[in-house]
Amino acid sequence: MTSTPLSTNRTVPITPTPMATWIDVPQAAIHKRSLSEILVTRFRREEDLCRFVVRILRRHTMWSAERDELPLIIAVEALRQVGLALGHLGGNVPLEWAFILNETSFSWTTSAPVWTGGDDLTLEVSCNVESSREHHGVLVELVAKTDFWLGDQLIGTGHGHINCLPPRAYRLIRRAAVATSNAAMAPGTALLHDRSNDDVQLRATLGWEYPHPFFYDHDADHVPGMLLAEAAIAAHMALNGVQPGSISLVCSKFAEFGSDVSLLTNKGALTSTEFTQSGAPIARARTGSPMGRGGSPVIAR
Repeated sequence: MTSTPLSTNRTVPITPTPMATWIDVPQAAIHKRSLSEILVTRFRREEDLCRFVVRILRRHTMWSAERDELPLIIAVEALRQVGLALGHLGGNVPLEWAFILNETSFSWTTSAPVWTGGDDLTLEVSCNVESSREHHGVLVELVAKTDFWLGDQLIGTGHGHINCLPPRAYRLIRRAAVATSNAAMAPGTALLHDRSNDDVQLRATLGWEYPHPFFYDHDADHVPGMLLAEAAIAAHMALNGVQPGSISLVCSKFAEFGSDVSLLTNKGALTSTEFTQSGAPIARARTGSPMGRGGSPVIAR
């Protein structure tokens, strides 16, 4: 999945922050137009890790008023935004560069946090870099592990692998893109449509959910990876009756707007969802229990 900048006209990189100093995360570093969709708000770099403040509004578009439990997809989005902020603020990545998220995984340690009142939920995320690669002092590849904290309680862990590309390189790999979201889409279409399933298997066509602000904050030249993650969560819920407590997603190809994306989900110890387009695999997801409830971390490979 890819995160593209809001503008390709900005060329000034963000200077890495001083050691142990909290700073506000600029909106441009999260690649979002809507302030309500920005989760990562503050950043601090220490000797062996980076820390982030994540603020989730109770009125977030993916957190329905009827549900107290924090949706898994919001945690996955927070993890994605941590990668963006780390690249720009800690890796000297210019604002106009694109990010490609090759794989991501997240698991609650026991269960999702529950809203108990107030306007928002504030978490702290610590991030350890497992490996990285730079070119002329600019981050171009990163593998990192994250821990999500609510006060002094560890509530979740995540993992991700990203690449950072300058505009020319991104345009080169996307030169065959058939359409953008604004040009290709019509409003509507449920997330899982043409759906058929029994107790152990589900087949469906991916709905675009356009123009949902969570997935389409700004124009995109491919189907958002977060839409694939949410479809895998929905398929898991359809077969298991409950929201999963963990997810991994590996994207091997871009999903294009020009033709249907099909998904096949099989229930098991880990529920697996395979995404294909024009008969070719494009992504796979695994969903399961939180790692503290008889499950184990779902690390994508």
